[in-house]
Amino acid sequence: MIKFLLKYPLATIGIVILGILMIACILAPYITHFNPLAIDLTIEGEPKAPSLKNLWGTDEFGRDLLTRALYGGRISLGVSFLSVAIYVTIGTIIGIISGYWGSVLDSLLMRLVDIILCIPTFFFILSLQVLLKPSLINVILVIGFTSWTVVARLIRAEVLILREKPFIESARAIGASNIRIIWAYLLPNLLPTLSVVVTLGIANVILLEAVLGFLGIGVAPPTPSWGNMLYSGRNYIEEAPWLSFFPGLLIVLTVISLNLIGDALREKQDPRLK
Repeated sequence: MIKFLLKYPLATIGIVILGILMIACILAPYITHFNPLAIDLTIEGEPKAPSLKNLWGTDEFGRDLLTRALYGGRISLGVSFLSVAIYVTIGTIIGIISGYWGSVLDSLLMRLVDIILCIPTFFFILSLQVLLKPSLINVILVIGFTSWTVVARLIRAEVLILREKPFIESARAIGASNIRIIWAYLLPNLLPTLSVVVTLGIANVILLEAVLGFLGIGVAPPTPSWGNMLYSGRNYIEEAPWLSFFPGLLIVLTVISLNLIGDALREKQDPRLK
């Protein structure tokens, strides 16, 4: 790990930034004493600028922006991690089945993937979100169950190469079952690819959740997320730019950090770049 951090300083920066953001979101109740949902009825509907009391200012309902950003980070990062876990699991299972067993099953599964890929993913997710009631669970499920196709193709391609390797042939020769071969020999060799897929996938889902939130069909208010905070601040972009600036900054920092880590992992595991 230390060698990796020394060899890839940009990835180290990404890990530090991402770590700080995640720790801050997890420890939100200890960092700020404000309630992210509490509305201040004494104000006149105007956001307050950053001050010593409210370091990032408040929104039009008097809610502390830093508090909502930290609690919103829990939602945005949670949606991303869970969505990626769902679609990477589905894509990996389908990719392994298709690549390892091949034949008619491979053709059927890949035609299904082709059909789904013909539909623009974002508009497919957008349509489902419009039809469904906006909620945290729906956002996770919709993204998770519509984004597995690329992972399935990638894993299938890896399995097609791995299944012809001598160590797989040796495992078959000594009588290892297909489940044993997949669990003990294929999956460990797929982990480097999956680590890159997960890292970059989380960054993409954070952006997607932000877009859905900005369009008003993501996580339903008053629950904060970085996306719907951007959406809420659009009407005050001139007189209260901090409403959009700080959530947007957190999104940018998170995505850049994940991309730096993903690029380093990809470079480390690609023999053509060594």
